[in-house]
Amino acid sequence: MKNRASNIEPTRFLVSQNIFSLVNGLSRATEIRDWTDLASGDGATVSAATKGLSLVQRTAVLIGSHTPPALCGWTIHNSEVRQWVSSYTGPDRDCVSMFDVIEHFERRDAEALLDKLEQIFRVVLIFTPRGFLQQDWVTHPNLRDDPLMWHRCGFTELDFAARGYLSFFWPIFHFPTGQSPHGAVLAIRVRNSSVSEIERLRLVALQEHRHSLLATPALRLFLTRAVAWKIAGNKGIELLARRAFR
Repeated sequence: MKNRASNIEPTRFLVSQNIFSLVNGLSRATEIRDWTDLASGDGATVSAATKGLSLVQRTAVLIGSHTPPALCGWTIHNSEVRQWVSSYTGPDRDCVSMFDVIEHFERRDAEALLDKLEQIFRVVLIFTPRGFLQQDWVTHPNLRDDPLMWHRCGFTELDFAARGYLSFFWPIFHFPTGQSPHGAVLAIRVRNSSVSEIERLRLVALQEHRHSLLATPALRLFLTRAVAWKIAGNKGIELLARRAFR
């Protein structure tokens, strides 16, 4: 698929921040039946992304022996992501996802991880900030003793296109405290996809994107935050957040 990367132009999304409907639509279009999620955390993200899918197997890889309530019914592997992937010797699997995970590795390690995942899984789904978004003990003092949560690299939609992924990006998605608004990328790679299949998936995502604008409050929330930042910068975002939690 890499030899067709130059034909896979990234698609720009402007406002909808509901990635779950996009992932769900792409998953149905690629007929995913076996799902593995890496570094699942509390399981809320992958649970929302896979809601309603006809999956015969659900696997989550995370650190900790406790099974989060959102992952009830999932097979849980208590392991660090790279260790689990490097030790996997079973048959090829169907789909793997990483939501806000790849940016926590050094770039060389992240590339090596993607190489391995692309060999094992038919479908690879990645969601990550667009480019490097600083997150460490400087931006978040509460993370001083939690280096696993620091960001160490960044990928853009062009990085994924070069690897044969169909990618979608938002110029503005995240509103980190103390920093300018930051974008995000959603990328999907389906092994041995034809050009026509890639275009079909793009159209599926565009349709889901339009539906999400109409069916969720994502547009209103995005515009409210964007206006607050435009008027008062990061202070505007902070004031908006404090008002929302009163």
